[in-house]
Amino acid sequence: MKRIALLAGMVVLGVGALAQPSAVNKADRFRQVPDLAQAKENIDLAIEHEKTMGKGRTWFVYGQVHEDIFNSEDPTVQALDEMCLEHAITGYEKTIEIEREGSNYHTLAGFQLENIWGGLLNRGATAYQDGDNENALKWFDKAKLVKPEDTTAYLYAGISAQGIDDIPAALENFRTLVELGYSDVAIYNSIIYYTKNFEKDTLGALDWTRKAREQFPSDDDLRKQEVNLLIETNQLDDARAGIVEAIEAEPDNANLYFNLGYLYETEGDDEKALENYRKAVEIDPEYFDAVYNIGVYYYNTAADLYKEANELTISEYNKRGKEIEEEARVNLRESMPFMESASELRPEEPIIWNTLSTIYTRLDMGDKAEAAYNKYEELAGGE
Repeated sequence: MKRIALLAGMVVLGVGALAQPSAVNKADRFRQVPDLAQAKENIDLAIEHEKTMGKGRTWFVYGQVHEDIFNSEDPTVQALDEMCLEHAITGYEKTIEIEREGSNYHTLAGFQLENIWGGLLNRGATAYQDGDNENALKWFDKAKLVKPEDTTAYLYAGISAQGIDDIPAALENFRTLVELGYSDVAIYNSIIYYTKNFEKDTLGALDWTRKAREQFPSDDDLRKQEVNLLIETNQLDDARAGIVEAIEAEPDNANLYFNLGYLYETEGDDEKALENYRKAVEIDPEYFDAVYNIGVYYYNTAADLYKEANELTISEYNKRGKEIEEEARVNLRESMPFMESASELRPEEPIIWNTLSTIYTRLDMGDKAEAAYNKYEELAGGE
């Protein structure tokens, strides 16, 4: 009797020892039926049992079961696990962690993760192309779970978030992009804009502008942005000092003179602004912004003088109206060569041709006025 009892005990032990490896096999078989409820029940047991929890195959099947649940269109199946995608990713990552590199399951798990990631990106791209930014954002967010260090999904998630005015999500994705080493001036500009105008954090926007300038030191718009933010935060001396210091180090840098001129213009010191714009043009005659700003300065001065003359009474006009108008024409003659240069540098800009048309008309240059106006109408296209 004792011998029989001992053998019976050994049989029971044997069945118990085989129960968990059998659970992995059952899960795999149920997955292929498919009966994902039974597959999940068995594989959940297997990952908890000491005999199978350390096996790469266990975790690979775990990944497969939960990936199938994720891909199912049956609501009943989907309800089996609200975090099925996360669990599928965990299964494949654990497989890679356990299995040696180059082994069958290690390789297959890597392929599965790539397939999941690519599939999620494709779903997001399809939704985005269909104008469904909300679902696009959902799919791109899920793709980030698979490859949290890859910038692709963050970029498109941010763009999709912008499409539905989800500014917090756009900011989160764009900031993560930068943290991951993605460098694009448009992304920085979006972060700066939203930080300032959505979060109402001007100092934060200034900090992001300086980070952007480290990446794009020659970008004029970022330079102007920094100057503007320094002015808004009442750091005028810092703005000026920084530019002057930079000029001392790079005296032939037209950008720096332009930015100093822009700072003075913002402060209302037109004389110093003009002086620095001229220095920028001396260094680089094709510096459009400086050329254009000089032309605009003289043009606006002339416009103000004409306005002053028009507002004079008849007796006042008879005394000094002609003198004021002549001074206006002097300024238009100063403006003209700069506006002409601007039109050569950017011939596609309609506002330049419209301005030239006005200048030529005021200076009795009829043929040029007509040609400039025709060019303006051609470019403006009826706007």
